[in-house]
Amino acid sequence: MLDYEVLILDDKARPRAFVEMQDSDDGNAVCSAAFIANGRPFEVWRDLDCIHRPTGTVQPVEQPISRWKGTGSKVFDTCDQIGRS
Repeated sequence: MLDYEVLILDDKARPRAFVEMQDSDDGNAVCSAAFIANGRPFEVWRDLDCIHRPTGTVQPVEQPISRWKGTGSKVFDTCDQIGRS
């Protein structure tokens, strides 16, 4: 099982909810996050890698603080999209 973080975003791509979960792989984590987000935009992170970010959203200026990223502000890295409909 792998550890994932899900950020549910508002319309300006700012995090509004934070969920930690475990799943078997990236694809299942994105599907689980989509269910949790219930139609709202969301990001899925595995360690320091963003494995899903909604297309067409504004990229936030700062990365949220999490247990994986330590403390303090950092600029977002680009992330690869997983092809999901």
